[in-house]
Amino acid sequence: MKSKLLLLLLFICAALRVGAAVKVTARVTPSTVAAGEAFKLEYTVNAANVGDITPPVFTGFEVLNGPAVSTFSSYQMVNSQVTGGSTTTFTYILSAGKAGSYTIPGAVVVVDGRKVKSNAVKIKVVKGQGGAAGSASGQGGVSRGEAMSTYRSQGKVGKKDLFITVTANKTKVYEQEPIVLTYKVFTQVNLTQLSGKMPDLKGFLSQEVPLPQQKSFTLERVNGALYRTTMWSQYVMFPQQTGKLTIPSIRFEGAVTMEDPNIDPIDAFFNGADYQVKVVRETPSVSVEVSPLPAPRPANFSGAVGRLAIASEVVTKTPRTNEALVVRVTVSGVGNMKLIKTPAVKFPTSFDVYDPKMTDRTRLTDQGMAGDMVYEYTVIPREKGKYTIPPLQFTYFDVGTNEYRTVETKAMDVDVAQGTKSVSDSEREMALRNSDIRPLHEGAYLSEAGRLWGSMRYVLLYVAFLFAAGVVAFLLRRQIRRNADTVGRKERMAGKAARMRMKQAQAMWEAGKADRFYEETLKALHGYVSDKFAIPTAQLNMASIKSAMASAGISETTIAQFASVAEACEYARFAPSGEPSQMKETYEQALQAIQQVAAELKRKKVKK
Repeated sequence: MKSKLLLLLLFICAALRVGAAVKVTARVTPSTVAAGEAFKLEYTVNAANVGDITPPVFTGFEVLNGPAVSTFSSYQMVNSQVTGGSTTTFTYILSAGKAGSYTIPGAVVVVDGRKVKSNAVKIKVVKGQGGAAGSASGQGGVSRGEAMSTYRSQGKVGKKDLFITVTANKTKVYEQEPIVLTYKVFTQVNLTQLSGKMPDLKGFLSQEVPLPQQKSFTLERVNGALYRTTMWSQYVMFPQQTGKLTIPSIRFEGAVTMEDPNIDPIDAFFNGADYQVKVVRETPSVSVEVSPLPAPRPANFSGAVGRLAIASEVVTKTPRTNEALVVRVTVSGVGNMKLIKTPAVKFPTSFDVYDPKMTDRTRLTDQGMAGDMVYEYTVIPREKGKYTIPPLQFTYFDVGTNEYRTVETKAMDVDVAQGTKSVSDSEREMALRNSDIRPLHEGAYLSEAGRLWGSMRYVLLYVAFLFAAGVVAFLLRRQIRRNADTVGRKERMAGKAARMRMKQAQAMWEAGKADRFYEETLKALHGYVSDKFAIPTAQLNMASIKSAMASAGISETTIAQFASVAEACEYARFAPSGEPSQMKETYEQALQAIQQVAAELKRKKVKK
């Protein structure tokens, strides 16, 4: 408690000693936006004892959020002298209206009991696609999603502050026809946790659609209010019964971060002013009408419902008697793929047919189960000759036309040649194939004519082996000597190391991380000269770099170019610019500087 009071007295003394003129500064970020796009308006006061703000009338703009108030203090005590100050910032998030040039009048802020007015600011609104929810607002601006993310909750979480909806893409379906349920979150509070699972269902087979764990929020307007929204979960339901079926509600439990407005400011400074509130939300149940498939059902109905196609092919290109022949049938499309019957292929009577192997290549989508079901039939033809496997008919219920549809494959011609294996050989091979064991090759390892030991081929192979061993030993010794020369190795690898660092810098540039970009670029420049000219890291500075380059015969123009881009990166590390065009220019200049130094060193080496 004593430390808190001491800190409070320090702040009071600092406020009394720091007597700068009070000023309210307004600025917009960015100064040019697209119509419908969000931007940030800030009023900054260089004082601590700040009261309320009276904003101007925002004609032609919509207030998405604000004012959000933040205070920053910085004090130093040197020789019992206190220096520093405090700033308070009021932030509004506005949405631009029609295209044109606008002037936003100044706001009035109460400071120490007197009113101080800010400057007016100008903003230009251009035509564009700024109205898209969640779209970026340009360099330095904010997106609509970011606008709502600054919302701070106070008090209770009402049903209008946070709710979850459930929608079905269809409410009248046929038996086995997939239904997609989408659960969507609408929030105006800082939602930090949420979980809810589909309960056990009667009359349905259900599967959850994989969605990203990291949720991305967009903005939607509901009854005039702006909400952050995201698709929380999706399920694909396959009704197994007919009639009116009900999908029960889901109970979601979560946590919301709240702000306590009554907490002591000093306690808030040390311990924070936020706390967690548990919230529970239940979604409404969903009723669907499931109709039975039309009667009469075709005799060869596969049980498939959806939009499907079928194809077949003979995989084995040169079939022989008593050898395995593989025929592949593929059912593709969208529907209840995993619930269809295995297609029945009619093979010639002289073929021995084994149970087919099924491969599931389907995935859950927002349309249902999509992909391929692959069936591979292994058969063994017993007699030589030309055979025709008749077309395979596949009947399913088409949800697009609400009728049964029959599709068929093309006939498959098979020309079976005479094989060398017997019936018993093929049966043994199939038994071993099913147990994943392959038969051993029988017969002599080498015949007399093919014996290697003592032959001329053996002598030649022996000599070639000795020669290869000598070459490998020589190369290994040379590599060991090169690795022992650490300075020389760094000099040889300097270019490669610089290229790797520049690739990392390019990745930071493309990600919009300006501070990391300039840091990686400077590492590439300094690392290159350190390795190339054997300058220890502790002695690496601009003077030593210029001296080493001059000693190596690098031209003054190249030295100046290298120093200029290095100094620019050094400066930008402490005042980074997020302009992509500026980062691109710096990236190209750094590459050119490294390449120019390398080219001049190469020319010097060639002349020697």
